[in-house]
Amino acid sequence: VDVEGDQKNRHRFMMEGVGAFARVLGAEYALQFGERAELGPQQRNDLPNLIFDDLRDLSPEQAGQLAKEHFKGIPLMIAMNNIAQLAFAKDKLLGIKMGREIPDQSSRDVFFANRFTEWLRANPKEALLQLEKIEQKQLAGMIREDKGDFMDPEINLTNILAKLKPELLEKTLGTMAATSSNEPAFRQGVESLSREHPERALSLIETMPEGEMKVKLYGVHFDQQISLDFGAAMSTFSELPQGEVRSAAYQKVGSHLGGKKGFSETMAQLDGIPEADRASFLEGAIPYLASEDPRNVIGLLNGTSAPISGETRTTALASVGQQLTRNDPEAAQQWLGGLKGDDRAPALEAMSRVMVQSDVEGLVETLSAVPKDEGWAAGVRVLIDDLKSSDPQTSRTWAELLEKSGF
Repeated sequence: VDVEGDQKNRHRFMMEGVGAFARVLGAEYALQFGERAELGPQQRNDLPNLIFDDLRDLSPEQAGQLAKEHFKGIPLMIAMNNIAQLAFAKDKLLGIKMGREIPDQSSRDVFFANRFTEWLRANPKEALLQLEKIEQKQLAGMIREDKGDFMDPEINLTNILAKLKPELLEKTLGTMAATSSNEPAFRQGVESLSREHPERALSLIETMPEGEMKVKLYGVHFDQQISLDFGAAMSTFSELPQGEVRSAAYQKVGSHLGGKKGFSETMAQLDGIPEADRASFLEGAIPYLASEDPRNVIGLLNGTSAPISGETRTTALASVGQQLTRNDPEAAQQWLGGLKGDDRAPALEAMSRVMVQSDVEGLVETLSAVPKDEGWAAGVRVLIDDLKSSDPQTSRTWAELLEKSGF
């Protein structure tokens, strides 16, 4: 075939030829033509989608054998995936058999996760019977690769198992290592179990090794409990033993109230929180309250009774500075003038990031008026970064001043 024109058109013409051969003469002829055709790497990867979009007169086993004879690497994985999907649509057990021949482990796990999700929704009794025959290691891979329906991610294998066979989901997750690569699967599993069978979610978390992931998963569990029944969740949390887990629970309570209720309603709950966990409660609440009600948070920060940790205070000062600068620049300047010591640095840096976008002259004036401390240095660095491209000379001048000042 001699086709004039650029390479792109030649490739397109050849691919149309492959598709025509597949439709009219079958996969074998299409494969022979495709092997001789002038095609780029992307087109060669797309060949299996043209040739095996329909098995026509071939059995899945015959199609699989042809694919193995003519493809390797990514094209073979695509071909075997297509063949297995076509087989599954006609015969579930044959589809499972062909799915096991997909050469790439991750693609194989995705195939089984998606197919069993469909099957469980259509015929749960029949699908569960076959799912329970899947090896534990493979089922763990399916849960790990479970991304859900493209149009609705909530339709996924994990959510369905939490409803239909929670003990199998809990057992499978319990066999998986507590690694960062498995964290999304654990999060989804705990979230699903917390909605359907909270006692199983808690049991799973308690068997995990101590560490950051375990604390995060407690947080996922507590979030679900709070969302489902706030009163019941508060009752449950009050019965937890004092320690890191209970503090994490009350931090989630603070986040929930701070994000949904006003300052007064949120703070009214503080006296009902165990004294040892009030700092955690405020750690969850204050970032939300500072964004929505900065003036009341200023009063809270200026007081002496609230148990606010250093990290929470820093976050609050930055949020207040940001919000006030956006909404009431004059009040922000007055507030900044009353700050002392370590409080000024996070506030001034946050204010600088807002001012550099809308009031560079005002930022220069502010930086020229405040003491040359860590807060000043943080603000100057923001200004330097902004001026690098628009006014490199002024940027260098500020950089020299920063260096001379010992920063």
